Amino acid sequence: MPGEERELDSHLRGDDEYLDDGPASLPINSVALTPRAADGSQTPAAPLPTVICPGLAPWQNEIAVARYDLVSEYIKVKDRARKLNAKGNGDARKSLERTAADFIAAYNIGITHPQLFKILGHVAPKTVEKWRGALTSSGFQIDKLAPRYGQHRRGQRIVTEPEMAAMLLHALDPNQKRISQVIRWAKKSIEKDGYFSPSSEATMRRALTDWRDQNYDRWVFCREGAKAMDDKVLPYLQRDSNILEVGDVLVADGHRLNIRIRYPFTGKDIRATILMFYDWRSRYPAGWYIMWQENIQCVHAALRRAILNLGKIPRMVMIDNGKAFKAKVFTGKLKDIDFEQAGIQGLYARLGIETCFAMPYNAKAKPVERFFGTFNELERLFPSYTGNSIQDKPAYLLRNERQHKKMHNPWVPDVKQADTIIRAWAYGEYAARPHRGLKGETPQSVWDAGKGSGIEVDRLRFLMMTVEIKTIHRNGVTICGINFWAEALYGYRKKVLVRYDILDLTEIYIYIEDDTEFICVATPVRSVHPVARWSDNLLDLEAVQEGLREKKRLEKKTTGGMRDYAESKKLPWGFPAEVVHEELPMSPAQIKEIEEQAAATKIIYLDEKREPEIAMWDGDRYEQLLEKRLRGGELTTDDMIMMSAFEKTANYRMLELYFRNFEERIAMEIAGE
Repeated sequence: MPGEERELDSHLRGDDEYLDDGPASLPINSVALTPRAADGSQTPAAPLPTVICPGLAPWQNEIAVARYDLVSEYIKVKDRARKLNAKGNGDARKSLERTAADFIAAYNIGITHPQLFKILGHVAPKTVEKWRGALTSSGFQIDKLAPRYGQHRRGQRIVTEPEMAAMLLHALDPNQKRISQVIRWAKKSIEKDGYFSPSSEATMRRALTDWRDQNYDRWVFCREGAKAMDDKVLPYLQRDSNILEVGDVLVADGHRLNIRIRYPFTGKDIRATILMFYDWRSRYPAGWYIMWQENIQCVHAALRRAILNLGKIPRMVMIDNGKAFKAKVFTGKLKDIDFEQAGIQGLYARLGIETCFAMPYNAKAKPVERFFGTFNELERLFPSYTGNSIQDKPAYLLRNERQHKKMHNPWVPDVKQADTIIRAWAYGEYAARPHRGLKGETPQSVWDAGKGSGIEVDRLRFLMMTVEIKTIHRNGVTICGINFWAEALYGYRKKVLVRYDILDLTEIYIYIEDDTEFICVATPVRSVHPVARWSDNLLDLEAVQEGLREKKRLEKKTTGGMRDYAESKKLPWGFPAEVVHEELPMSPAQIKEIEEQAAATKIIYLDEKREPEIAMWDGDRYEQLLEKRLRGGELTTDDMIMMSAFEKTANYRMLELYFRNFEERIAMEIAGE
């Protein structure tokens, strides 16, 4: 009504006589805001008695204030039109309805009040009239203009109890049904039980997602299991690796390479596994080993390279729970070491390395897992890349991609080429990147600042090598399709223990099967020209001749005792002649040939008496033999047996430090010469 509009306009202008008494008095617990300009922005003018109910939500307050500002401008426009009509100005005279319609039309296109339009959007003239009536009839209480969406159902359950129970029954299923499927089956089960389902699918979906967000732990555990709950819901410990020093903890883990490498034993292309030792403090790949299957020897080889790069013995090694890491060698108790599992007795205990096993199926416990994610950048550069998942396969591996198969580069690296490329990337590209976990520093700079000064190579020589039990054949031992031979293997047919590094097959080390005695160092057998006289290279002919000479020499070595047999009727090994079966008479030609061979052979009488050796304490004798070996002298079998037996005694353990210092002193003397 006009009177009500005049009262509201007077209230908006802040007339004193109106504020003293009347319906516009501010209610208790009200909050006065500064007035707003025509565009909805606040101005530093006199405060307006805009009332906000503390019980409203922020979004409700914002809409209520915007509606109040729009109604205020609406009433001012109508009041000015009413004054013009009272003055009788014919040109400016308009009906109040036309004035209100023009005002609302200008507002709805966002010209007059753009800020209010962003909040309220499009409104109809009847809606503004409704707001004006609500404001005046309530004694100018602004909370009456606040929206009340859903207020009539506040505190009530959105869906019925049977609906919620049916949804949870299907939703908390380890088969992880989709929400749309859950809602459909919930409605079917409710109808089957004779209940009515009044809620729409959209309402049920909102109710189920709200329950999921409020009970996310139970949702994940029931649908995905305890492992997913540990990864997604349970809190985790924040570990500060900056407290560590470089080399304090090396983290070991294996990664199945997403590239194909040529298998040296068969020539086929397979996916190998890289075993990485990763320095936790510097995020630096300390050392690795490419292996075809997990075994303890590959772990030793990778650790040996990591220690050589680090320049000192690490304090702790954190290792995985895989089958390659389950040997008793990691426990540190010498009496519990199983030779078949460990390969090297007391290795970690002797080096003083503490071992720590990571929790199974817990990738967060091993920081090296994050490195393997970055490592995938390098794998994608190989032509033999196979993808890190079924969905990530390159096009040439997919079905019916004939054109891609034709364009594909077929090059496949061998293990040495792959190791060289990985080394160039790890120590070049990756190590030079600033790392977020290192506060912007690079892994290389942190590694260089904390690594050791160096370590004795001989101490770790056998740690890197693969250990296998092999049988000696005519041409020695076969490793990776290569025959390795040394003269000490001639005539030996028992099984031997072989140590070798698959990345360096220039020589292998051979021991007797129980690893108590060293036999020899074997080198690869050189192949010769099938028809050396056709070759233009004189070395081919020389190699054939040298091979024939060595074969003849070994033959004489075997037949050297035949003269002793012919003269004494005893076997060279001391067995009486009567044990041997009587042979047929030899022809004169055979006798003459045997006599000629015997004349050219030095006769060794095995039963001749040797001069007694001077009695010597085992420690002194061991020191003399050790010095002889260090200076390049050859030791007899008896000497090697004596040294091996003495090293197992308590006297040797007491003097072990003395012998280590003695070895270093002899090595310095040899280097000085």
